[in-house]
Amino acid sequence: MDIFKPKHARLSVDNLSSLWKVMVVIGVLLALFGIVFTLQGEGLVGPPSSFMYNSQTWLYTGAGIAIVGLAIFLSGIYLLSSSVKKSKKVTSRPDASHSGS
Repeated sequence: MDIFKPKHARLSVDNLSSLWKVMVVIGVLLALFGIVFTLQGEGLVGPPSSFMYNSQTWLYTGAGIAIVGLAIFLSGIYLLSSSVKKSKKVTSRPDASHSGS
């Protein structure tokens, strides 16, 4: 029930419009970090003296971080599409030319 939630905790179109931006930015950053970590774990990027270089642990950790970042990014895009739909709701009204007279 919505009446038990504090007023600031209810999601509105305004809240969604700022939330999706944050989610997209965080998702992109996490995905990029995950890709870099994966490439370091594979031994393709970074100095060989790094503890992440050629490490199977960082290969899988980076892939996981990239997947989580992609999921957050896609969730932000979904919120964007739902906030656009909510803000552009058009009420249908009967056409005057079809009044039946």
